[in-house]
Amino acid sequence: EKESELNNSPTTKSTSWLNFGSYLRISHLRSKKKFPADLGKLNKKLLHAIEKKNETKVSAALADGANPDVTDKNGSPALINAVMYSEILVKLLLDGGADVNAMNKHNGFSALVKAASYTETLVKLLLDHGADVNAKTNEG
Repeated sequence: EKESELNNSPTTKSTSWLNFGSYLRISHLRSKKKFPADLGKLNKKLLHAIEKKNETKVSAALADGANPDVTDKNGSPALINAVMYSEILVKLLLDGGADVNAMNKHNGFSALVKAASYTETLVKLLLDHGADVNAKTNEG
C-alpha cells in the first residue's frame, strides 16, 4: 500500500514528467547499484575525455554511470562532439545508450547532420543505429 502511495505522489509524477530521460537513467543506475555520488563531475569527465579523444576514459566514465546524452556548455550532446573526433568514440556512446537523434539545443543539428561533414562511415554507423534522416534542424 505504501508503494502505491509513493508511485502516485506528486513528487514522483513531476520528477518523471520534468526530466523523464534522466529519471529513467537514475532509476537504472540505482537498480544496478552504480549510482554515482556526483553525476555532474562524472558527466564533465565524459565530455573532457571525448574532447581529448581518450577512448579508455570515455569507456570508464560510461561504465561508472555518466549520462551518454550529456550536453556541453554550448548545448551540444556528447554524441555530436564525438562525431568530430572519432568513430570509436561514437560507437562507445551509442553502445552506452546515447540517443542517436539527440540535437544541439541551439541550432537543432543532430549527430547525423554533423557526420555528413565528415565521413560516409560515420553516417552509415549512425543510420545503422536508427538515426532519423527526416529530422529537421531549427532552420528546417
